[in-house]
Amino acid sequence: MRIAVEGCCHGELDSIYAELARLESINNYTVDLLIICGDFQAIRNSQDLQCMAVPNKYKVLGEFHKYYTGEKVAPVLTIVIGGNHEASNYLWELYHGGWLAPNMYFLGHAGSVLVDGLRVSGISGIFKGHDFGTGHPERLPYDQSSMRSIYHTREFDIRRLSLLPSPDVFVSHDWPQNIAYHGDLRGLLRRKRFFEADIKSGRLGSPPLMGLLQTLQPKWWFAAHLHVRFEASVVHETAPAEDPSNAQNPAHVPVSSSNPDEIAIEDDDDEGDEAEVAASIAPPSAPSNNPDEIVMADADADAVEQPSAPPLPPQARAKANPDEIMLDDEEEDVAPAPVAVPAAPHPPAPTSNLPPRIIRETKFLALDKCLPKRQFLEVIEIDVPSTSSLSTSSSQAASSSSQPEQSPSQPSSSMDTTSTSPPQRRTPTLAFDPEWLAITRAFHPWFNTTSKLQRGFPGEEEARAMVAKEREWVEVNLIKASGGGGESSDSIPSAGGAVSGSVKHEQRLLKVEDVQVFEKTAPGPCAETEGANRNRQPPHYPNPQTVAFCKMLGIEDKVNMGR
Repeated sequence: MRIAVEGCCHGELDSIYAELARLESINNYTVDLLIICGDFQAIRNSQDLQCMAVPNKYKVLGEFHKYYTGEKVAPVLTIVIGGNHEASNYLWELYHGGWLAPNMYFLGHAGSVLVDGLRVSGISGIFKGHDFGTGHPERLPYDQSSMRSIYHTREFDIRRLSLLPSPDVFVSHDWPQNIAYHGDLRGLLRRKRFFEADIKSGRLGSPPLMGLLQTLQPKWWFAAHLHVRFEASVVHETAPAEDPSNAQNPAHVPVSSSNPDEIAIEDDDDEGDEAEVAASIAPPSAPSNNPDEIVMADADADAVEQPSAPPLPPQARAKANPDEIMLDDEEEDVAPAPVAVPAAPHPPAPTSNLPPRIIRETKFLALDKCLPKRQFLEVIEIDVPSTSSLSTSSSQAASSSSQPEQSPSQPSSSMDTTSTSPPQRRTPTLAFDPEWLAITRAFHPWFNTTSKLQRGFPGEEEARAMVAKEREWVEVNLIKASGGGGESSDSIPSAGGAVSGSVKHEQRLLKVEDVQVFEKTAPGPCAETEGANRNRQPPHYPNPQTVAFCKMLGIEDKVNMGR
């Protein structure tokens, strides 16, 4: 499958799709899927802008509303997550995931789906220590505090994601903490010299996300947020008797080859003696807290830095971490009390018939924001389990399933240079991930939308038993009930020791389109939203897609409850 990855969108959809079309034209291929790594800005009208945590000068309607109202249609299936500059009211409508517009799917605050059997998982928002262990009581109209806390990642979501099988692709807005040590640190500091202090202190990146990376060990991890392109490789080396999340800290792997698919960039930052700077930074033995929001002058500045702790491998604790990129309007946070970040639950030890040593690699790629001469869009290829049986197309376009996994810095080996036009675009099958559906059911009692108090979570052994029970429920009540039960449940990897998250059997899939159908809730730009009321926050709009999702799983709709 050929996948395009984009960094921060900032509402520039027309430019992103135009660049994608340009790459397809000059390389004579078609892209099957576009993934956008946050700051998507799904602004339907001017009232939505009042729910976005940016200074007034950045409150621009953008281009999403044209796709929302049907004036335009996304030319390729687009999967997005949220960042820290979003219309949080609309993303909350689709907390569990759903169609933001035709052909544009939001993964939710956390989520996992199958695209042609490929497991694509992700988490929205950024890390902020004092909100990590809380519930989600935010309600419209938002005040300055809740407008920010609503997009801060929660322990609830990290714990749920940690129970997934290893994804093929994981998407976040934040960078995992200390990821800079696994790539070309010298090159990063040459382009972003002001990162030096935060890298030294461990404040660059999210501690829970590094714990999640070490636990899930996905093949690819895509991110954005820091407005710079950066590649890294994390090698997970595990002995059979060891837990995968206890892998040793790998040596960093610099990547420097050229890539015809990336946007050229002019680096006008002062270079200085980057070698000396890079050499002075050693990976900390105990990473400190991590304010990972990009700062523009507006600040969510923390009054006091909290002491830090290692990233989230088992039993690690991480303290408060202001992780947002700041614009010049964010309120000052009162220094929060230190918050313990419990370790992400980890998969059980591999079975005894595994090889003596297991070596897995997670390729990390962060991209810039959509601006001229910036590295904001790249195209890669990933093997899919059975593309021909899972996808539909009006032409016999060749599948990339037989091609090896491809680095963003390499040209496509499947490029047909004799053709005068790209092959017709395939339509991937988007399906619910049954593992995620089971996790959602199992953890729903811990989903708190009424207060900031978060009840304690079950231990890992209990949590996995709960998920296994709900996985059986999903199998009987959803997959088999929908006529998709032709294969045994073993055909879909479960979280209990699976080494690949791909799903190979079409009959195992529960298609998203059979449950969730896009429907406009708020109006697009009109007299009601652009006139005298343009500066008011909108009311809460119940979204039928969330209602349908909760009904499918037989769970209470807490997203719309009391709103």
